[in-house]
Amino acid sequence: MSELIKFHLMPLSMNEALENSISISEQIFSGHILNIQIELLGGKISYLEQLSSAQFRHSEKFKKFRDSVTTIAAIVDCLSFTLSFNSTSIKYINENSSVTARIEIACNKQEQLIDIIHKLDKIFKFVNRAALRAEELPKAQKELFEYQTSILSSLHTEVAKISEFNLIQTKEHSDFLRRATIELEKRNADKQQEIEILLKEKSASLDTEYQSKLADLEKRDAELKARTAEADAKDNMVARRKLLADITKLISDEPEYKISELTSQKRATVRNVVYGSIGLSSTWIIWWVLKLMLWPDRTYQWINYVPIPFGMALLVTSIIYLIKWNDQWAREHALAEMRNKKMKQDILRASWLAEMFFEGKDKERLLPEMLISRFSEGLFTNIETQSTEHPYENMIDLLKKISSVKIGKDTLELNKEASKEKS
Repeated sequence: MSELIKFHLMPLSMNEALENSISISEQIFSGHILNIQIELLGGKISYLEQLSSAQFRHSEKFKKFRDSVTTIAAIVDCLSFTLSFNSTSIKYINENSSVTARIEIACNKQEQLIDIIHKLDKIFKFVNRAALRAEELPKAQKELFEYQTSILSSLHTEVAKISEFNLIQTKEHSDFLRRATIELEKRNADKQQEIEILLKEKSASLDTEYQSKLADLEKRDAELKARTAEADAKDNMVARRKLLADITKLISDEPEYKISELTSQKRATVRNVVYGSIGLSSTWIIWWVLKLMLWPDRTYQWINYVPIPFGMALLVTSIIYLIKWNDQWAREHALAEMRNKKMKQDILRASWLAEMFFEGKDKERLLPEMLISRFSEGLFTNIETQSTEHPYENMIDLLKKISSVKIGKDTLELNKEASKEKS
């Protein structure tokens, strides 16, 4: 059995616990069959089911459980919930204190554990347990805790000063070594100059013969360079290789693809509308729930409960659209960056293929057409993408198929082409 890894956080309400359990199943256990357990009120109310992560959100049993605890979700905290797959499990526990809760992680694989902790840090807000406990302490103990914290801060400051002093000492030592090295190099240069003067004096007698031979050698070298330059000028290979080098340098010097701040700001309108929809639907649900709870003596018919499902539908569809919208935005940016990188690679590959083709043509050794076809396959082609549909569009398509609606005292009848659905 693997050792448990624990993190502390503020206790979650029932709604927060249910939403976070769904986020864990979709982000961490995606594609797996999970064992899911949720408890509240000391275990007197619980939910237990085994199903895939994709079915969790839409499970009928989970929806019934969630609807059954909706009326008490605002006043009752979640005691615990557990999601497990094989030897990997994530458990939330509300401790005896009303101030702290913890997350326990069991995982045998180091890479998977790091990935789980990284994703959980985005879902929950982990905090230091000592800071949470300090809020519960009496005034005297709290002041003592703050005094100890200040002492530790002072100790850290002194350690920083010592480190700075060591750094200054190291710098002075480096400066001394640098000055000594410069002095040694100067002495070496003076000695080298004396040796060069001595060698010049000893080689004066051979200078005339050396100059004549050198002049002859330079003349031959100049003639050879002229013939080589003439041959290179006639060879198109030099120009092609220079062009390939210039293209390669131009692509390597080009900065990476980035989205401008102005483009990012254009998302603000849609984001604010979605956030407003989520806030409005949440307020609508809470208002109706409180209305039904605060006037229990009144007799309500089923029509009085209709606004709550409509608010839930608006809240769920807004959250789903926000997730899909952000996912589409991220995928479009990733696709644009991949297209940019692919364009650079295709340019280099096309230039290299042209160089190989012309070099083979000049040497009368053409590449086979099959190799040319394989090397040029996929050049300058776009990457396929799919768009994200809003749930509202699916709802509109469904409403278009309804021919008539009849509302009675205790019934709601929908006519869809030749069939009827009653509730």
